[in-house]
Amino acid sequence: MFRLCGSGQIPPAFATTVTLSPQPPIVPVMQKNDQPKPPVFSGQNFKRWREQVIFYLTSLNLQRFLVEEPPTVQDNGVWSLVAVDSWRHSDYLSQNYLLTYLSDDLYSVYKTYATTKQCWDALEFKHKAQDAGFKKFIVGKFLDYKMVDGKSVDDQFREFEVVFHELQVEGMVLNEMFKDAAVIEK
Repeated sequence: MFRLCGSGQIPPAFATTVTLSPQPPIVPVMQKNDQPKPPVFSGQNFKRWREQVIFYLTSLNLQRFLVEEPPTVQDNGVWSLVAVDSWRHSDYLSQNYLLTYLSDDLYSVYKTYATTKQCWDALEFKHKAQDAGFKKFIVGKFLDYKMVDGKSVDDQFREFEVVFHELQVEGMVLNEMFKDAAVIEK
């Protein structure tokens, strides 16, 4: 801070106080984030973990790096180089946030990718395939469910409801009439 008051001619009451602020950083400064952090992913429940990571990175304004290709320098202009450096820094932050929420075993596998997008694409390719296997397992569980005489009907109906709910969670929606008919058949 400094005072603009000439050579003593302006009374101190009329002097203006000016505060000089530094230039805003080209790379965005990360703000404190109060959003709940995603759990560490160990290979189970990828679909749920995926949504939590997307939400968390969105709260940090870093979600775009999950899908965005790195920019290229268009010319030898300083602004182009600065923009690419800024992108790389933000991608670095995003990738390290992502890696932080992987188990140690998975961290070792996915730390080798150059960008957040490459890392994210590899995670999705591997674990969405496992989700497809899980869907097949749930469908089989639904189709093979049998009512038995030794258990109460209420308990068995609740078990069947859980299986039916798992189908819905996986995006396989069956209408209520079909569900009711399936219960009667079981």
